[in-house]
Amino acid sequence: MKRKIHETQQVPSTQEMTQGGVDEQLLELQRIEGNGPPKKVVWNNLPKPIRIFGYFIVICMFFMIIVGIVMTIFK
Repeated sequence: MKRKIHETQQVPSTQEMTQGGVDEQLLELQRIEGNGPPKKVVWNNLPKPIRIFGYFIVICMFFMIIVGIVMTIFK
């Protein structure tokens, strides 16, 4: 269970932050921003319009790749 750090509490050390597999060059920026390590996007938790837009973009990219392959094969 993670503890929330109050603004007057000490910032965790960089060694504690690297345990999540964070790029060491970005540690200082992440500490300044207060976000910590990057998190994966959970599509099911996003609002429905954003989720639909995301699925639309992914499907369009998939079809563009397929069309590109087909066009390359049948020149």
